[in-house]
Amino acid sequence: MNKNNAIRGLIVYAFYSASGNIVMMAALVILVGAFAVVTGSPALIGAFVGVGIVSLPSAILISAPKDSTSKWTKFRGAMPVKRKNIISSLYISNLLIAAVSILLSIAIIGLLKILHGDIMAEIDLFAFSPILVGAPLMACALFYPLVLTIGESKEEAVCIICVLGGAAAAAGIWWSANRLGEVIGYADGVGMVFSFAIPVVLIVLSYAVSVKIYAKKDL
Repeated sequence: MNKNNAIRGLIVYAFYSASGNIVMMAALVILVGAFAVVTGSPALIGAFVGVGIVSLPSAILISAPKDSTSKWTKFRGAMPVKRKNIISSLYISNLLIAAVSILLSIAIIGLLKILHGDIMAEIDLFAFSPILVGAPLMACALFYPLVLTIGESKEEAVCIICVLGGAAAAAGIWWSANRLGEVIGYADGVGMVFSFAIPVVLIVLSYAVSVKIYAKKDL
């Protein structure tokens, strides 16, 4: 089987499997965003950012237990594709849905700036953008090595831990990078670069670890 076709098929299945969760999470983001746009409430704007961080990116991770109970994971492992390609499809699926989540959040934030520029001027959402981007990356980086090591029976608990832990880790990286900047005194913007770069490096390392674990795993 052609490598690209195999990965494409696995990605399509991942989205099909998670379609119900994706629709529900997207509706939640749009609903909270709509209330924030209509009211201009700083509290709702903060809630929108928080919901956007943990909702859509978690849709595919939440679907993982359904895959295991339907025996899809065993069938997938028996397909005539390299195990590395299977892991690639999982990470690509998560990165795609994270990108959609970020674009949706940017669109709603743009509407907020147009309609409520005075309120938005007081809220520096750009400063928190590394958390918005880093949270789904960290959740994915934590989830697959853990679930491949611990096993499918604990997927639900691992999913919750990784979604919340990913947001906490991204926030921790952002805070640490900015705090280090205050202590060392490096140029403005360097902390922001670190805040974006560290989750990217960690997800690359996570992918390499997952490939090694899955290559040795009995299916």
